[in-house]
Amino acid sequence: MFRNVMLLLICVILSSNIFAEGVLTISDVETATPGVFRLPLNWEDNNSNISTLIIRWNSTISNIFPLEVEPSSNIGSEKKLMYSVTGSQINIIIYGGTQTIPNGLLGNLVAQSTTRLADNSEIQITGVTAEGADNKALTQNVSVNAGKIIVKNNDDFHSADINKDWSISLSEVLRVVQLFNAREYHCEAGTEDGYAPFEGNKNCAPHKSDYDPQDWKIRLNELLRIIQFFNFPGGSYHPDPNGEDKYSPGPFSKR
Repeated sequence: MFRNVMLLLICVILSSNIFAEGVLTISDVETATPGVFRLPLNWEDNNSNISTLIIRWNSTISNIFPLEVEPSSNIGSEKKLMYSVTGSQINIIIYGGTQTIPNGLLGNLVAQSTTRLADNSEIQITGVTAEGADNKALTQNVSVNAGKIIVKNNDDFHSADINKDWSISLSEVLRVVQLFNAREYHCEAGTEDGYAPFEGNKNCAPHKSDYDPQDWKIRLNELLRIIQFFNFPGGSYHPDPNGEDKYSPGPFSKR
């Protein structure tokens, strides 16, 4: 009888510990490669009352590395999210006050792939660890459920994206500035982007910055659109059929 009671108590304790764990989930994401994309960090407290959370990702995936974190407003005004990036590793901490970290989206980890991968290939997200503490500074276990990156390549690149990596670099912005300063541009085979400043041959598709209106001139509003892309994490942009120019700024985020 005593032995049965002890076994029951052990089972209850083990069950309580499992139930007490917080759970960090990184859902599957789809992205084109190379490119910038978001990994959503979702949280479930499971009554563990975790008020401080540390997340580490040491990317073991070749040519995929972290850039930054976009905090979610879901964590509330009392909590702060800070991060640091060193090479292929990012450290994230959510802290502040004694309130439990709320369930839901903590933020988006923004990452970048730098090489083209096979379409429809699936890459398991590995190297993610997490630990937490409750409002009494007692350590709490955290489980991590990491999904996968699903490659869905898209070749509808913007004309300004000369190296075709779904990212607008400073040199690419300056090329559009050059076309803007010329007041007019034309088609020219053999140049870095197939165009050249000033009047000339127009027997090709117009530059995709030339859309409002499409008149073989890059206007200020069209130049500012490219600068908008440049100012997003990693200079990122992505296709968007509802966008004013059929694109939108920011990383791929379909999931």
